[in-house]
Amino acid sequence: MQEAINYISYRNSKKLSNEIKADTHPKRIVDLNKFIEDLAKKISLKISDSKEYVEVLLSSLIEILQISRQEKFVFLLIGRTGVGKSSLINKLMDKEVTATSRRKATTLDVKFYDNDINGVKFTIVDTPGLCDDIAEEGKDQKYIELIRSEVNSIDLLWFVTPIYEPRIRRDELDGIKIITEMFGIDIWKHSIIIFTFADKADDDYLIQLEERTQDIQEAIAKVIETTTRKYTNINQIELEIARGKEIASQIPSVAADNKKSEKTPDGKNWVAELYTQAFVRISERGTIPFLLATLQRLSIPTFSSARFYNENYTQPQQIEFDENQKQQIKEKLISVIPALKYIGGKIGSFLCSITSNFTGVHLSESLGQLAGESIGENLGEKVDNFINPVIGFFISL
Repeated sequence: MQEAINYISYRNSKKLSNEIKADTHPKRIVDLNKFIEDLAKKISLKISDSKEYVEVLLSSLIEILQISRQEKFVFLLIGRTGVGKSSLINKLMDKEVTATSRRKATTLDVKFYDNDINGVKFTIVDTPGLCDDIAEEGKDQKYIELIRSEVNSIDLLWFVTPIYEPRIRRDELDGIKIITEMFGIDIWKHSIIIFTFADKADDDYLIQLEERTQDIQEAIAKVIETTTRKYTNINQIELEIARGKEIASQIPSVAADNKKSEKTPDGKNWVAELYTQAFVRISERGTIPFLLATLQRLSIPTFSSARFYNENYTQPQQIEFDENQKQQIKEKLISVIPALKYIGGKIGSFLCSITSNFTGVHLSESLGQLAGESIGENLGEKVDNFINPVIGFFISL
């Protein structure tokens, strides 16, 4: 155990802090996760109620989250003009993140919106005209060049379309084709289908939602097949087509009434479902930055909130998740940071019993106090101000 403590002490030294600032490659997170898993296997059976064990895990988690906070995430929105893409993203982030663009808007332009929430940077890429029926020679190549000039990778793709359309439109198919050829079929692993104007759905809303989802999934699968036959080695074509069909069939859908209500016709909260699916489908690289940027919306009590954000902080509208949504988010968190599996269990037994709802101020303060007493005032301050919300959210799941 002392060897593990010494290891963490070294990693938290001034020298290492400088190294972290210079090198924020995700490989560091992988290395830390591996260390934590190995550590847990060696000592978890021997130590059932160990303050030192919690110290080690918390120290590693702090480093992981500090690295992640320096990363950014990128959302790509595709859909016709006027389908509600901007209002959706603004609602999800609880901020007008698409107010101004770096470019002067034109019919075939790509808009890049750079944002910063809670110190986390992210970019929203909007594509007005991509799925619009515009007759212009070389339109597809223009879009490809515009997007490639600014974007190297996408963490989450939103395909946005009104729910009341009877079927996918030709111009939407063109948009799917451009995106597939540009980023490859794996872009659809990190995508969601969003149907807007749920208030205008048919009386048999759930049937309509299922049929529209299947319609778009099949359309994406067909585009993937066409792209695969065009660009893939002949020996790999059939395997890639089968893989593409599987990817398309797994794309989830969310219906949103982004003009009036936070409830869909079946009475469910679409904001919570949109957040859940976005969190589950976002790339591994973008998962923790997205979480850190949206913590203030995740039903976290206002413990030290003015100090955590700023002195003028006001509590935003909270997102309330159901049990299924909580489970999906928890599974994704553990897949990205396996350390949480050990941390959640140890803190649950060491500090208090894990509950389905937040226990309030005392848990957060206890966590900060524990780390402060155990590993010094500096680490305790970091836990109290930065790590508490993440631990609190995870324990509540």
